[in-house]
Amino acid sequence: MIIDKNVAIPKTNHLGRQPAYPFHEMEIGDSFKVSPDKALLVRNASNGYGSRHGKKFSVRKMEDGTYRCWRIS
Repeated sequence: MIIDKNVAIPKTNHLGRQPAYPFHEMEIGDSFKVSPDKALLVRNASNGYGSRHGKKFSVRKMEDGTYRCWRIS
């Protein structure tokens, strides 16, 4: 077996998993609409993301029955 030196590693085509929710794009006061069947999932996802990145989110029910997720800090 021959050992080669100084051969560049090609860039990967794998971009990883795309985020399901836009937490990384949100600034304080921003929000997005959440369907009622996804409210618990978004609440749990925002809590996990916030814990890892030092941010806080709040998911609240609106008068029309939908939910919204806000970045609060």
